[in-house]
Amino acid sequence: MSHNLLRSLVLLLMAVLVYGPLAPQTVHASASPLDGVGRVVYCGGPSWYCPGQVLTTTKGDDVVVLVVGSQPWVGPDLSIVDTAGLAFTQRAHLTNLGVWEFYARTESPLASDNFTVYSRGGLICPYCFQVFAVHGVSSRVFDSSPRFPLTVPSCPPFSCSASIGTVSHDFVIVTTAIGDSPDCVIPSGFTTLRSNGYYEVDYQIVGPTQTNLVFTCTGTEPISIVVDAISFHGSA
Repeated sequence: MSHNLLRSLVLLLMAVLVYGPLAPQTVHASASPLDGVGRVVYCGGPSWYCPGQVLTTTKGDDVVVLVVGSQPWVGPDLSIVDTAGLAFTQRAHLTNLGVWEFYARTESPLASDNFTVYSRGGLICPYCFQVFAVHGVSSRVFDSSPRFPLTVPSCPPFSCSASIGTVSHDFVIVTTAIGDSPDCVIPSGFTTLRSNGYYEVDYQIVGPTQTNLVFTCTGTEPISIVVDAISFHGSA
């Protein structure tokens, strides 16, 4: 065996002993930014007697989003109460259809935070709204594009589309009022977070830039669509 070959084998053995086997490194997918989804509290009676939804999260500095679906009895003076005392800000509202979007930011994880929503002094049923938490959000919270929140206030029968456009590093939220109808058939890439026959919440986590992103609801009777985009740009 030549001196150079022996020297190479010795160096390789030393590298294995110090650094471990020279094998390909496994790249793990990043965890989902969805940090919690509210569940309806079961009280043993009709849904309108239940206090609301409960949300538990594992991280602090989340953005909590609460959407209210299209309900004809929802009045304009909507208010949110939760046991953690979060300060919610209204983000979007379609006045003719009773579709709302609110958000708040947390400082620490939520432990069974109980949410109730009121309109004109009455309790809105817990099936009529949905709360969820997103982690890793930028300091400005939402995509800076002035097109958000994007609204389609009136849809043609049986199919409705929202042209979202170019997005990157966003958590795209789509709320569709469907008026006591079946779930939407949604495009590939979107996931349904909640559907109850009156409204549906779908989302897509967009990493690399997507151009000409479009959401389409078919197979039901869509009434209106609200689209928003939570931004991960500059997140901690």
